[in-house]
Amino acid sequence: AVEVGDWVAAGDLLVALNTEELARAVTRAEVDLATAEAELAKLQQGSDPGEVVVAEANLAAARENLVKVQSGATPEELSAAEAKVAAAQAKLNGLFAPPSGGEVEEARAALEKAEIARQEALREYDKIKWRNDIGMTAEAAALQKATVDVEQAQGKFDKLNVGPTNASVQEAKSELQRAVSDLEQLKNRPSAAEIAEAQAKVSEAEQKLNKLNAGASGAELQSAEAKVSKAQLDLEEARLKLTKASITAPIEGAILEVNLTAGERGTVGKAVATIADTRQLKLNVKVAEVDIPQISLGQEAT
Repeated sequence: AVEVGDWVAAGDLLVALNTEELARAVTRAEVDLATAEAELAKLQQGSDPGEVVVAEANLAAARENLVKVQSGATPEELSAAEAKVAAAQAKLNGLFAPPSGGEVEEARAALEKAEIARQEALREYDKIKWRNDIGMTAEAAALQKATVDVEQAQGKFDKLNVGPTNASVQEAKSELQRAVSDLEQLKNRPSAAEIAEAQAKVSEAEQKLNKLNAGASGAELQSAEAKVSKAQLDLEEARLKLTKASITAPIEGAILEVNLTAGERGTVGKAVATIADTRQLKLNVKVAEVDIPQISLGQEAT
């Protein structure tokens, strides 16, 4: 920073403003210009062959899908859906079918066998239950397993005698309803909405391929060129603002006055510094006519 009494040449820096935000604005403008130029170049070069190949494949897939939709469900799809309905119906019927006598007797025998095994395991456990490490013994593990076996056998026996739970019945009914609904949808295919959706996909794929083959339109090129021009102007403006972020000396001379300190905000209309060329000062004074003979060129004034 300059100080009072400093001698400066024309163009020397007097005051430097905070340019951080201005520099960022220049960077952003440069990026925007590069992006706009890249977009324009892409339009001018035409479509990428790879994009055309992808668009052609998408169109072929869309047309194939339309044919499939218009053809309705295949015999294989109908057979699979009918099989699901039959399986769901059989599952629901099985919940209400009474157990056979053989199933009940088999479950009762399994329960009795499990209970006998548990009693035997309990007797062996009681023989050593005085030990401090009883929980770590094989007898303890055997008793635990036998108890679980009894609970499982009891559950199976109760299920045969009590019948299905409400939850299992509701689940089976829901499964049957879904299977029937899926079968009906297959029989009613294709719906108007399905055909319309498939046709729309074909139309969209055709439009995209046609646009790629045709290249950019005149309006698109003009729009891209306008964006480049605007980005260039924005960059020039940002750079101009950055260059104006410093104040230089307009003439060579001495600093007579400095009106700003570091960090202070400038005020419109207020000079930041006063400069004068003190090598040749001029002073207008009034001299009495009678004193003129006493004045000569080069005479020192005091």
